[in-house]
Amino acid sequence: MPAKKRKKPVLDLEALFAIEQVLLEREEKNPAALNGDQRMVLALMALEREVGNGGFDQFFVNSSVKWAPI
Repeated sequence: MPAKKRKKPVLDLEALFAIEQVLLEREEKNPAALNGDQRMVLALMALEREVGNGGFDQFFVNSSVKWAPI
């Protein structure tokens, strides 16, 4: 019986990390340079990282909170 082929992931994490890096560099040079969609990408990436590392509260306690103005 042939081995099952692994499905390609829906999201390419390496591509997402590369996009995040470009956006972070752009934001560092000029915080006003990002549009709402770009800021949302950074917020979601930060949220995913913080929740995976310690929970939702960590997102709002660490520096990542800058992506979620209240």
